Amino acid sequence: RSFILCLFLAPCTASPDEKTPEQGEEALGFSGGNVGQGGLMCGDNDGSVYYRSEADNWCLYKAKLDGSEKQKLSDDVPCDINVLDGWVYYANYKDGFSIYRIKTDGTGHAQLKSGYCTDLYVVDNHIYYDVRDEANASHIHRMDVDGSNDELLVSEARLRYYYNGCLYYTNGRLFLCKYDLETGASVQLNDKYSVYVVVNENGVYYWNADDNTFVHMSNEGTDSEVLLSGCDYFNVSGNRVYYMRYGGEYYFFLLSPSTRGAQGGLY
Repeated sequence: RSFILCLFLAPCTASPDEKTPEQGEEALGFSGGNVGQGGLMCGDNDGSVYYRSEADNWCLYKAKLDGSEKQKLSDDVPCDINVLDGWVYYANYKDGFSIYRIKTDGTGHAQLKSGYCTDLYVVDNHIYYDVRDEANASHIHRMDVDGSNDELLVSEARLRYYYNGCLYYTNGRLFLCKYDLETGASVQLNDKYSVYVVVNENGVYYWNADDNTFVHMSNEGTDSEVLLSGCDYFNVSGNRVYYMRYGGEYYFFLLSPSTRGAQGGLY
């Protein structure tokens, strides 16, 4: 169980290859592929991690990275956890996946959006997310971090990632698409069943569920390349891919430029 924790935690805090937000840059409440893997934990820039505790009925907790200073923040059962500017944002399983936020000290608990909401990405003063309608169709919305000014952005779509002013989402056929927030233009990037999407300066990473492969391509959908086959639970930090492979039990691996073509086993 401990190495599963490490997989989700690895991209939570800034690594040597990642930049923390500076003035004029976007402030992000998420990191790596944590949200796409359920968002069960998220770090901040102060050495704390916010997580769903298996030891206490899946409630929301915070602690230091070494496990000290553990504190229960709420009885809510969180997923899609984001942390930004002193607030924790999440979808609350106990309230039908409605969106909530709470301050990092446990005060200010409030519901922001009622409904079946998933795939939260907090960026600067906005929350990007998808919400299901009465017919169980998913639609991508944006609202302010206080829950105001909610608006529809993309109909019949599932949000997969946010990067550099663009939303990466899957359409009704589960193909990966890109929506430019400034122009409102959308473009389809592939014709594959795409999940576990991560986007950064190195390109787009995703799991092709039909072929059971983990793929890298450019941000424009070109130069597609299979990185891995037959693996599970992917996460990306910089140009490193963390993943698990089953062999009687799950083993934790790292794929980086130095281990390319080999399996750099960690646990």
